[in-house]
Amino acid sequence: MRNQLEILQNTELELVKEFHGICEQYDLKYLLAFGTMIGCARHHGFIPWDDDIDVVMPWEDYCKFIEIANQVSDPRYMVFHESTVKNYAFPFAKFVKKDSCAIFEYPFVHYMDQPIYIDIFPALLVPKNYMQFKHIQASNFFLSQTARMKTLSAFKHTRRGFFAKAGMLMFYCLNKMIPQKACYSGMMKTALSVKEEDARCCYIGDMYSETDAIGRFQMPADVFERRILMPFEDTALYMPRDYDSILRGMYGDYMKLPPEDQRKSHGFLYVDDNLSYQEYDRQQKGKAD
Repeated sequence: MRNQLEILQNTELELVKEFHGICEQYDLKYLLAFGTMIGCARHHGFIPWDDDIDVVMPWEDYCKFIEIANQVSDPRYMVFHESTVKNYAFPFAKFVKKDSCAIFEYPFVHYMDQPIYIDIFPALLVPKNYMQFKHIQASNFFLSQTARMKTLSAFKHTRRGFFAKAGMLMFYCLNKMIPQKACYSGMMKTALSVKEEDARCCYIGDMYSETDAIGRFQMPADVFERRILMPFEDTALYMPRDYDSILRGMYGDYMKLPPEDQRKSHGFLYVDDNLSYQEYDRQQKGKAD
């Protein structure tokens, strides 16, 4: 019997092959990102314990993929995005297999369909001006937390004491008056305010990170013009030509395996590549009754 990690990796590989094919056909650029980039460089595929695939695209190509993918992809797949899914809480897209489910814990608990997916991030520009950089960093974090809280309870973001929880409750109540689309458009307006001539590099657009994501996950501004195909499992996917220096800047000695107690995944509770989330949800409600 296949285990959950095997199901996830096989389905994600299926998804990224479809994604790659669409990008090649429509001349859209992408690169592997985050741990997927490490996996490609170090293992020529998945990090053995990793359970997702991340890619990053230039903003214009990212928007084009979201626009066309649901019309041109195999009907088994679709794009999840703020424009296609109600109460979507991520400031980046996901390419998913429809008839599948991947149920995982905090903080994303039963607020929308949860199929098996790959994450698609936009590459956004980092300004040369330090104060503009800090403004974008603070604004994006605030707006992204505002957007995500719309789909969660008041206390999912803090395990601190009474005063922190009281402040979170007040913010939660005020937040309910702000439309979801306003949060997303606010993030994009701020991120896209940087002009090419004023940029020093680009970053992988994960604006939910509580760490210094904009400062850490940076790449040269012309990185998408210098790509190479590299082996990834039984296929080949795009990596930056200078992936070694980029990965060392992000992670340090990425070729060194972390200690076993740090080899963590997302913690999926249930995975199925032939059962839709809706059917899973009906089954769970039937058990509860």
